[in-house]
Amino acid sequence: MSGRTVRIAAAGLALGGLIIAVSVVQTRKLVGHITGDPYAHVFTRLDNSLDILFALGDGQGFLAFARDPTLSHPEVFVVRGEGAYRADRPLQGYLGWAFSFGQKDWAEEGLIAATVLGCGLAAAACGELLRRRGRNPWLGLLLLILPGAIGGVRQFSPEVIGFGFVCLGLMAADDQRYWPSIAFFTLAGLCRETYLIVPLFLIRKDRRFAIPVASWVAWAGVVWARFGVFGPTADVAGAKVLGLPFVGLIRAIPRLHFAPVTALAIAAIPVLVIACVRERPRDPFTAYVIAYGVLAIFLRYYSWLWWPSFGRPLLPLTVFALIALATKTYSGERSRLEPG
Repeated sequence: MSGRTVRIAAAGLALGGLIIAVSVVQTRKLVGHITGDPYAHVFTRLDNSLDILFALGDGQGFLAFARDPTLSHPEVFVVRGEGAYRADRPLQGYLGWAFSFGQKDWAEEGLIAATVLGCGLAAAACGELLRRRGRNPWLGLLLLILPGAIGGVRQFSPEVIGFGFVCLGLMAADDQRYWPSIAFFTLAGLCRETYLIVPLFLIRKDRRFAIPVASWVAWAGVVWARFGVFGPTADVAGAKVLGLPFVGLIRAIPRLHFAPVTALAIAAIPVLVIACVRERPRDPFTAYVIAYGVLAIFLRYYSWLWWPSFGRPLLPLTVFALIALATKTYSGERSRLEPG
């Protein structure tokens, strides 16, 4: 690991911490004004800005897992399907548990540490991916200010660290270090199942790249046994995780939250996909962009209402598209990720 990589990682840690700090400050105005109940019973009362920040998103679910790593108390969740769906992404909860040294009272701090660590890892890994393509690795820090990354950091969820593992997996595969690559992709899938799309493209190179998918399916079976609900088929916020093509988007358009920003983020998705298809048709990253573009058309109504909700699952689309478009040339005949 070079000194520059360490500095990029340190800058990523600092930027992640800054995003969380600003978010906590912003939630102070909500103290005493929160209506409705969290979907997980992990707060005795919501009277401070940090608890509120956890309660506003999926941080509450990962907080429950950081306090209960054996998944022994599914009754913590108001609706078990909500718990099962999020328990299928266990790595963040286990990191929170590890960084809190198993102390329930420190679980929030443990999840903050896990989230900040993820920012440093992802910035450094994305930077190395850019370096291999002939770009300045410091641009890897831009990952952390993309909508999906900001949404993930604010909700203490694993999208950012998961994408860092995806980058590490891609680079290890490119170096033909397949077992480390498989391990990184397995970790990525245990952060978020949608990251398993990437190793699926590599199965034709080596069948062992099916292991990350098999590992996640096995874990989902454990969760099913604990919660009595199969996470991928659960109802989340009153609807299935995926729906009919474009139906969710069409239903959501009249009801967008923070409409100008959300509408702009939605409009950017087809622009990035079309630009990659036209400008970088031979780049392997374009295939990933198209795959996540296909995923986007099946996202449910609830996912489209607010930019963090669809920005998080579509973070790979955004990053891979920007990296592909920023690469001047690419030769599919070379095994390395640098330009031809």
